[in-house]
This record gives sequence, C-alpha cells and structure tokens, in this order.
Amino acid sequence: MNKAVNEPETFLSKEEEENEDEEEKEEEEAGAEEEEEEEEEEEEEEEEEEEEEEEAEEEEEEEEEEEEEEEEEEIRPCRSQRGSLCTVPPTFQ
Repeated sequence: MNKAVNEPETFLSKEEEENEDEEEKEEEEAGAEEEEEEEEEEEEEEEEEEEEEEEAEEEEEEEEEEEEEEEEEEIRPCRSQRGSLCTVPPTFQ
C-alpha cells in the first residue's frame, strides 16, 4: 500500500523536477538575453562616445582653420608699399 501511495508522489516529484528544470532553463535564457541587451547598450554607448569625439575633433579642426584664415586676412600687402606685408588693423576689415 505504501508503494501505491508513493507512486503518485514519485510522479509529482518527477513533474516538479521537470518544472524546476524548465524554470532554470527559462531563467538562464532570460539571464542570457539580459546580458546580450546590456552588451548591446554598452556597444551603442561606445559608438556614441566615438561619434562625439570625432565631432569634437572636427569642430576643433574647423576652428583652427578659421583662425588661420583670420590670421591670413589680417596680414595683407599694403597698398602704399606694394609687395611688402603689413598688418591691417581689425577695424578696417
């Protein structure tokens, strides 16, 4: 009689084990998905940082070019002294 009573318990235990295994698999899959999402987010952040750095470098280069152009504009040949260079005051630009 005890065996008959134990059989359903054994069956339930197997079912419980299967459920536990299934839950573990689901948790592992969810953990793997979370990890993958975190990695993707990190990659996106790194890409954004790289883009920002590139933009900052481009802006810096543009500013340097503008400064060079301004300096070139400030130094012009004098009309009264053809061929020689003189600095034109910024007010006359």
